[in-house]
Amino acid sequence: NEIDRNIVSHVQLCDVSGAAPATPEGMINEARSGRLAPGEGLLPLHGLLAAVGDGAAISVEVPLVGTSDAKEHLRNLNLKARRLLRSFQ
Repeated sequence: NEIDRNIVSHVQLCDVSGAAPATPEGMINEARSGRLAPGEGLLPLHGLLAAVGDGAAISVEVPLVGTSDAKEHLRNLNLKARRLLRSFQ
């Protein structure tokens, strides 16, 4: 599937550990607590980055879950996102 680069100007990166949930409840659960840092799961993120090109803004969207330390969570997301982007270039 091709992405129209004139329409997509921003993508949010995350990763997941398995197949897409089949139910609305499963989708909500995954959105709230099932996302992983980029590169920790199974999504073809290099393919997404290639499809949107270098004109798209990129952010990371992985909610803080439970009692995790916020600074450590952000540090990990930053590290994993940078690692993914370096491996793509």
